[in-house]
Amino acid sequence: MRAWDEELDALEAANAVLYVLTPDRPEPLAAAIAKHELRSPVVPIDKSLWVEWGITNRANDKLPHPSTFIIDPDGVVVYAQTFENYRERNLPSDVVAILMTLQAGGDAPTPDATASTPSQGPQWDGALQLRAVAVEGGINLHLDLREGFHVYGAKEEISRPLYVTVDGRTDVRVHIPDGERKEFELGVVHVLKDEVDLFVPVAPPASGMLDVQLCTDGACSPPVTMPWTVE
Repeated sequence: MRAWDEELDALEAANAVLYVLTPDRPEPLAAAIAKHELRSPVVPIDKSLWVEWGITNRANDKLPHPSTFIIDPDGVVVYAQTFENYRERNLPSDVVAILMTLQAGGDAPTPDATASTPSQGPQWDGALQLRAVAVEGGINLHLDLREGFHVYGAKEEISRPLYVTVDGRTDVRVHIPDGERKEFELGVVHVLKDEVDLFVPVAPPASGMLDVQLCTDGACSPPVTMPWTVE
């Protein structure tokens, strides 16, 4: 977002208007934008829109793929780039360069010509291990997090807190710890790290899902669901 803020004057010079579309929840998003005095206009969107645009993440349909669209005054899409790797993005400076080319009467380059270079990013595989075991009175879900990684507690409002479901049951409430309070660039978060135990008050046999978003201090994976079962 700060990178887009730095290009707002250049976008205006290119007679362009920026809209940053996001699936994030409006309330915490608005609070983070106000706190950090970000100027780029951010518009929350829902799933129906990114399904219509054909940019749904097939691995997790709660999120769209990162995408950039340049639309001319007649409503024609003159440039479109979609990244299946969520860590990739168009660089704002590249988008400005395309706009200046179009303004000068040139043609937009092919999408691959402006794709940002993928970062190596964190190694998500194996960073979170989940083990479910029977204990007195129910089931314990034990999360073992690799050093440098964290998940989010119940008080989290910006990112996605842990959530546990039990197959075939809607009346089960699993206590999620609040999490350790930490301040990041976009606001205060509540993280859980190292080892986390969640008690599921259901006698075995039982199965269900853990909804989780795994992060480092600098990046997050897409939210995922991890199955658990105890015979």
